Amino acid sequence: MAKVIAVTEAIKSLAEAESRLNLRRTEDEAFFTEWQTQLPSLSDSEQTALDTLRRRLPYHRADGELLEGAVTLLVASPLLELAGFYDPPLRMKAEAAMATPRLTPTKLRSMMGKKPCADELIS
Repeated sequence: MAKVIAVTEAIKSLAEAESRLNLRRTEDEAFFTEWQTQLPSLSDSEQTALDTLRRRLPYHRADGELLEGAVTLLVASPLLELAGFYDPPLRMKAEAAMATPRLTPTKLRSMMGKKPCADELIS
């Protein structure tokens, strides 16, 4: 029976995937023609912004994974801005905030079944 492992355990970075799977980036605009049919033309400033995003993501991903927050900052937010999703009549709605209890080191140690440290007993 074959052993199954997650791809993130087998390949740790984009550079490793490119090397092991013989992949290469393409700038060929005809690579996915179905995504480009009957679309309005981009302005020079829009094209410049997209070119910047296109270069930025591979640069930051080359040495390993990016967390969701980094992808949001690098790609999603700039694309939403460029597409006008932050302007009227649209409104942004974030997830609801959740109240979390304040955990002191003493409470945390207690929850883990450990005794408080000496400096926690003094304060």
